[in-house]
Amino acid sequence: MAAGRGAEACALLVPAAEEEAAENGGRCETGVLALGLPESGAVLDRQASGRAAFVELEHDTVFLAVSGSEWRVRAAGCVEQGDAPFDCVLEGS
Repeated sequence: MAAGRGAEACALLVPAAEEEAAENGGRCETGVLALGLPESGAVLDRQASGRAAFVELEHDTVFLAVSGSEWRVRAAGCVEQGDAPFDCVLEGS
């Protein structure tokens, strides 16, 4: 996303996250860039269980889900909130 490649970023999203990004800018390609998601940094941890996974990055936490036969991003820009659920900038169910 730092390179302004919104279309490529949208291709990695589950359909619900794509729709949410589009609500932010009229089209997913522009909306996802306007969200101001953090740079990812190095992978610190990753866990998968069934059809869901999360990746903890240096500057972000990303949640993934299986969509068709591929892993896609369900939520990004997520910050842990203690005992509460993560607060995510982009979230698709």
